[in-house]
This record gives sequence, C-alpha cells and structure tokens, in this order.
Amino acid sequence: MGTQPDDDGTPATGTPLIVLSIQGGRPYPATVQTWVATAQGLVVSARVSVTAEAMRSLADHRVWVSVPDRGPGFTVFSGVAHRAEETALDITGVVTLVRERRREHLRGPAKVEVSISTGDASPRQLQVVDLSQGGVRVALRAPSDLALDEFVTVEVHLEDGASISARGKVIRIDSGAGQAVVRFEDLSSEHGTRIDRYVLLHLTPDE
Repeated sequence: MGTQPDDDGTPATGTPLIVLSIQGGRPYPATVQTWVATAQGLVVSARVSVTAEAMRSLADHRVWVSVPDRGPGFTVFSGVAHRAEETALDITGVVTLVRERRREHLRGPAKVEVSISTGDASPRQLQVVDLSQGGVRVALRAPSDLALDEFVTVEVHLEDGASISARGKVIRIDSGAGQAVVRFEDLSSEHGTRIDRYVLLHLTPDE
C-alpha cells in the first residue's frame, strides 16, 4: 500500500508519522500498522510501529500523533498509548486536535512576551499574537518597533520558564492591525519541538 493517507484521509499501512510524548514533548518516528475509523471518520484505534525505546517511553502515557496529509498539510490526534508488542503501540481514545490543509507548521495563539533585538540596540519587549515553527506574529506598541526586511534576534519566553531563541527576518508589517510577522531563519529542532508542544498543550482539553 502507499505511504500517504487514502482519499478519505485515513493513513495507509506504512504511512510515516510522528508520536510525541505529551509529558516530555519528545518526538518519536513511527509507522502505521492499522488505522481503524468509523464511517463518520471518527478514529477508534490505531496501531503503530515504533522503536523499543519509544515503546518503553510512551506506553501508558497520553500522546500526540502527527499524520501527514497530501501536500503541506497534516492532522494531529491525541490519545493514550498502550504496549502492543516490543516495537508496537496501540493508541486508543483518539481525538482530533488539529486538521491543517495548507500550512506546513502547527500554529496557535500565544499570550507570552518576546524580546526582539537588532545589533547593539536594547531589546524591545513585545507581546506574541501567535507562534509556530515558521515564525512569530507580534503586537507592535508603535509603528517604529520593527521595520520590514529587518534582521532580528528573537527570544520567546514561555509560561513554563522555557524559552525559544532564533534569528529572524521581519517579513510583514500590518499597520492597520498594529502587528508584525518575523520569520525564523535558524530555529533549532529542539526549540521547534518546544513550540509544537506549547501549541498542542493549549489545544489539548484538560482531563
């Protein structure tokens, strides 16, 4: 079978995906063995192949599962992982969190502060509007806070004390909304994972 979702969006056997630990946020590669859904598209359960390390780390924990779509899109599910075999997990209680058809990166609203600096100038403390691995949208205090095509250093301060640091470029100024978009130029995979976990935690309903 193919390694892309079927026409109805159900991942085919062999489809590569990512399973992320909700507790620690670490991503693990996986492959679909079976994916069972109702006629209405509600996922009942899934079995995925993983490494033995991933099985030990993820079994009996809540997880997120990111499934690629055709093109740039993806869907993220949450569920509970259970040991099925030494290198396989059954995921039950599956709930769809995000279905994105056009974007490459998970994006969500954020109400945290960001420090943006250029050269030797003092950092500007601004408010984040939304955040993704692709970049950050910020609320401007004044039109002069940022300039189009300006290269900046960004540090986003998350509520749990973690931070996201990257170089970036101002690619959009929306004067009407009083906002600007900074595209990340060199975001590390570790900080990208922190962003995805932050966004998903805010999308996952509390138990």
